[in-house]
Amino acid sequence: MKMSNVITERIAEYDYSEFVNLEAKHYLQNPDDFIERYEFYELDGEEVNRVGDLKESEVTEEIIQEVVWRDDLLPGDAWETFELDMSYFDQYSGETFSVIGTNMGWQNRTGQKDVEVRDGMDLFKAIEVNSDFNVRFWRDSDDKPGVYHARISHHDSPTGEYYEFSLKQ
Repeated sequence: MKMSNVITERIAEYDYSEFVNLEAKHYLQNPDDFIERYEFYELDGEEVNRVGDLKESEVTEEIIQEVVWRDDLLPGDAWETFELDMSYFDQYSGETFSVIGTNMGWQNRTGQKDVEVRDGMDLFKAIEVNSDFNVRFWRDSDDKPGVYHARISHHDSPTGEYYEFSLKQ
């Protein structure tokens, strides 16, 4: 069996659950950051407590998970991170991509369209859906220049729609 030497380069990803889990992991490793960012916490059946009253050694995974999942600002942080990562595609401003999609929607359709890029988010806007979703953009090391991929999962396509973006010459 031949091993593949393809390296996948992650460009941008929006997966809110993954974002929150990474935040929680960061705070577990850096409890001082957790204490600095958050003011209060409440565990099931307990009173509201001040995070600032905790010593770093008292910051537990349970407290971090409870606080982070209730943080109303994290969805915005996750989205801003995604938008910032998508600015990678700003380098193609004024260029056009051909987009081929497969397994689209509950009927697993296939389609193609052209997208003119003004800013990096235009490639996402070409495939966005009006529901909760997870999306990932990447490039493989064996791709020709100007070829990128995306997978977006949502209610009508839980296993994911696949897209290939090819820069038109």
